[in-house]
Amino acid sequence: MAEAYANLHSFHDSGEPTDVHHGRPQVTFRKRRENENAAEVGHTQDADNANATDAIEIIVYFPDNTGVQVKVKDGQNIEAGELFEVVKEVMGFPDVAREVFSLWLVSDLLELQLRPNHVPFKLVCYWEELLEKYTTAPEEHIQRDEPVILFKRNVFCPRASDKTLNSTELLRYLYSEAKKNILVGRYPLGQEECDSQAGIQAVITKKEKKEEFSEDSTFGTAPFFKSRLNDFLPPHFCRRHWIYKTRENPERRLAEKYNTASKDCRSLSLNELYLRYLELCHKQPYYGSAFFRGQAEHPTKGILSKYLSTKDDPVYVAINIDGVFIIDMDDFALLIGFYYENLSWRFVEVSQNANNPNPNCLPCLFLQFPSEDRPNETKLLQIFSREAFLMDNLIEACVVLKRATGSTRNPDDCRTINGKGSLAETFNRLALMTFSGDGKKMLRSTVRRPKQIPTTAEPSASHSVQLP
Repeated sequence: MAEAYANLHSFHDSGEPTDVHHGRPQVTFRKRRENENAAEVGHTQDADNANATDAIEIIVYFPDNTGVQVKVKDGQNIEAGELFEVVKEVMGFPDVAREVFSLWLVSDLLELQLRPNHVPFKLVCYWEELLEKYTTAPEEHIQRDEPVILFKRNVFCPRASDKTLNSTELLRYLYSEAKKNILVGRYPLGQEECDSQAGIQAVITKKEKKEEFSEDSTFGTAPFFKSRLNDFLPPHFCRRHWIYKTRENPERRLAEKYNTASKDCRSLSLNELYLRYLELCHKQPYYGSAFFRGQAEHPTKGILSKYLSTKDDPVYVAINIDGVFIIDMDDFALLIGFYYENLSWRFVEVSQNANNPNPNCLPCLFLQFPSEDRPNETKLLQIFSREAFLMDNLIEACVVLKRATGSTRNPDDCRTINGKGSLAETFNRLALMTFSGDGKKMLRSTVRRPKQIPTTAEPSASHSVQLP
C-alpha cells in the first residue's frame, strides 16, 4: 500500500480556477501551495516517509465539491485500486464503499471510470490523445481540457446497494451526484418532479447549513429562490412569465414545494433526507448510468426527403447495469431505452482511406430490438459517436456481469421504454430501420445514410444478449 498523508478541502472558497460545468478546480496532480489552509484528517504518521523525492500530491475530488489531498510515494505509478484504498482509509469510509463507488477521470470533454489496474497519472499524460480519439472537440478545447480524479458512483453497482449505506458522507456524495445530473439535464425529469426534488433539496440545504441560514427570514420564500433558480432547477424549467401566469413562475413553485417538503420531512434525519431525494431517482431507468455523447439521425419524410438533409440530433447514451437509454440533449427528454434482455448490439468502426482520410467519419453503435406491434419484425437504431467503442465495451462488461450474477428481469418488465409520448411518437423522432424475421430490410423503412458517414465500413461481430 502506498504511503500517504492527506488534507481535506472544500473548494467553494478555495480560490482555485473552477470548472464551469462541474464546479471544481481543474487540477489533479500538483505541488503543495505555501500556507495552504486545510484540515489534517489522518495518515500523519506516514507523512515523513511520504516526503521522498518521488512522492507527489494527488487530489481526489468528491461530488459535493470537496476533495482530499494525499501525498503518495511513487504516485506516478500508483494504480486506481491502490489510490481508492488510500482515500478510503484516510476518510474512514466503510468497506461497502468499494462496491458503491469507484474512481473516475473526468473533464468537460470525457469521463472514464477507472479499472483497479489503471494508472491515473499515465492516463492524464495521454489525455490529449484520448480526447482526439474519443471526442470531436476542436484542438483549442482539447489543449485547455484537464481531467480530475473524481470519487463517484460505480456504474456496475445495482441501485439497491444505495439503501445499504448508513454513512452520511457517502449518502451525501450520492445525493450530490444525482442532484447535479438533474440540474444539467442528464436525468430528464418532468417539471413537477424537478420542483418536488428542489423542495427536498431546500430542506437538506437548510439542515446542512444551519449556521448560514439560521437568521435568514427569507429562506424558502419566493424572493430567496428567485436569485438561486439555477441552484435548484435545470435551465429549461427556470423560465419566468412576465405578464400572464405569474403564479406559475419557478420561484413561486419552489416556495410551495419547500413548504410541503418541510412539513412532510420534519422528523427525518439528514441521512433519511438524502434517501428521500434518491427515492425518485432510483425509479428512473437511467439512474447510475455512465453518459456518452452521440448523435442520432432525425427522420425526414415527404416527397423531398431524398433530397433534403437534416442535422442529426445530439443525444446522451446512458448505459448502466440494466440497459441502454437514449436521451435528447436539446429537449431534455428520454427518447427510448432498452433492457439488455431485449437487446442486440453491434459496434462498427469506420474504414479510413490512408490517401484521403475523412475526420468527419464517425464510428457507429447499432442497437437492435424487437418491434412490439409486429412480433416478427425488429427495429434498428444507429448512434454515431467517437465514443461508440467505449459504449460497446461497457455494454459487454454489464452483460457479462449480469450473466455471472444470474440477475435477470421478468420478460414482462423488459419491454422497450419510450419517453412521455407513445412509442409511435418516439419512432417519429428517430430514424429506424425495420427488418423482417429473416433479416430482410422492409421497404417502408425510410432511413437515409448521413453524408459524413463513409460508404465502406468494417463491421465487428454483432452481440446478441442472451441472459440465462
